[in-house]
Amino acid sequence: MKKFSIPAIRLTCLFLIAVCFFAGSSQAQDLAVLRELVVYPSLILHNGKVASMDPSLTFYQAMAVRGDRIWRLGTDAELVRLAGPETEMIDLKGRTVVPGLIDAHTHPHLWGLWHLGGKYDKQLEPAFLPASNLDEIRSKLGPAIQNRARELGEGKWVSINIPWQMWDEAFEKGVVTLEELDRLAPDNPVLIESGYGGAFPNGKARELMQKHLGKVVTGLRARYFVPHDIILRDRLPVVADFLEEEMQENSAYGLTTFGSHIEPMNVLRGLKLLDEQGRMPMRFAWVHRTGFTLAKDPVEFYKLYGNIVGHGTDYLWNMGVGGESWGQGCTQAVGLTEEVRERDRRTACKTVPGEPYFDALLGAVKSGIRVAILHATSDGMLDGGFQLAVEAMKEPDALTLEEIRNMRWGFEHGQRIRPEQPAMAARFGFFMSFQATQYSRARLLTLRDYGEEYVPWIEPVKSWLDAGARMILSSDAHIGALSDTAEKMIQEALIRDWPYRDSVWPWVAFYVTRELNGKVWTPEERIDRVSALRGWTNWASEYVLRDKEIGTLEPGKLADFAVIDRDYFTIPPRELFDIKNLMTGLGGKIVFRSPNF
Repeated sequence: MKKFSIPAIRLTCLFLIAVCFFAGSSQAQDLAVLRELVVYPSLILHNGKVASMDPSLTFYQAMAVRGDRIWRLGTDAELVRLAGPETEMIDLKGRTVVPGLIDAHTHPHLWGLWHLGGKYDKQLEPAFLPASNLDEIRSKLGPAIQNRARELGEGKWVSINIPWQMWDEAFEKGVVTLEELDRLAPDNPVLIESGYGGAFPNGKARELMQKHLGKVVTGLRARYFVPHDIILRDRLPVVADFLEEEMQENSAYGLTTFGSHIEPMNVLRGLKLLDEQGRMPMRFAWVHRTGFTLAKDPVEFYKLYGNIVGHGTDYLWNMGVGGESWGQGCTQAVGLTEEVRERDRRTACKTVPGEPYFDALLGAVKSGIRVAILHATSDGMLDGGFQLAVEAMKEPDALTLEEIRNMRWGFEHGQRIRPEQPAMAARFGFFMSFQATQYSRARLLTLRDYGEEYVPWIEPVKSWLDAGARMILSSDAHIGALSDTAEKMIQEALIRDWPYRDSVWPWVAFYVTRELNGKVWTPEERIDRVSALRGWTNWASEYVLRDKEIGTLEPGKLADFAVIDRDYFTIPPRELFDIKNLMTGLGGKIVFRSPNF
């Protein structure tokens, strides 16, 4: 039974006396005013270890929340006595509380399709074609397409996912052709997909893209636009329900804020609908990218777009504009084989003036618009970011170095970074978002194409921090456990040696240990655990442009928090992988509570 302190009892008695007085006079409006004047917390967390993650890394025993914001932090003795008649009291039982985790680079509108899509429309249900070589793809693909077409019916979208490792070769050797896809399913739009980015449409699919989007899109663009802006184009409530369910699932992992680029207009409309209806289960910072994808002239588009960066609500706001990958093969690494070296020579970098993406970004920054979630999967792409800053400081409409630094330009992945580049990034104030799953894949590809000597180039996080550059950590992946369906096969084919799924904390722990599948990679790039957590909390809040509202547990900030099952700050490094989330609070409301707590 909850016990109240003497001051709280006195306060309650005064409140009840006043209520009786006003009730007798039937002054409902006066009663409402009185209720506002009687101030007590709506929620108190006590008997725990509250890690503020403020610059001084201050710890407290208890935290009091009033409404959706943190009211006070202090000792149990200081805060428990402030409880009022409607205060919810939560005994932490010694558990650790951290700020709500911010996954500043992930895409719920994409990941959710693999395990929830079929619930909302059978056309969105993934189908994976297991194959270990091209001959298997050749023999299995036709029957898979035709069976799917018969199952769904004429005119329905057929999507088949093949292993990403054989994607390029399947087209180069004629295993997948437009003519064959049209022959196999003449009455159905067909997408042949692969992993994250591959998507190749047949003729019927191209007709529908032209009709609804104004142009044909391939690769990752098709993966985004087809489900949301074509298949579900007239079913906005369905899009909203889908997004709500996917975000709600992520609340169980201590996540309270997402950051993502958005291209499909229905996704932005769906999020707006959820926000207007008070149904957002997480906060969402979004980057606009449709102009890069669909605009006939992206340079003009972003010059005329207008600076809405930072505008929005507490649950949905814009954090910039940005394009996709600027071209593969942009690297000073030397390939192990002539085949790799020739591939890199013929794959032109798109990080130079005159290229549409580069010129569009330059037009945006010259208009004062922040750029973010810019892919830098190679050292050459990051060079393009440096050149973009140099061009932005040229006349006319030159930006100063300080203006660029204050914009907080954001880059992603850092799969290959040369030793001299972190210092250059620090000069311009660049953020880099690193993902452990990206390390997993980049390591495999780097070893295959370039060799062991280039492994230190892969996500050198400590070198990045030591140079004074800005860093965050994120997932760029579906966090939850994989269902025993096509989703599992797709993910396993895509990220072959990332063994962790049903928790955010392995994504944190990897950078403290640099351990993957029992082996430590580049131990000199380990970072301390406080820096790793800052990458998911206060540094991430700077990246999504809400550091005055979220990211730390301080009075006046939004009460977003996670309660975890052990002390992150003292347990052995290897145990960091095993941390589980017990409770998640969003704006002072408990949105997830484990049965074990």
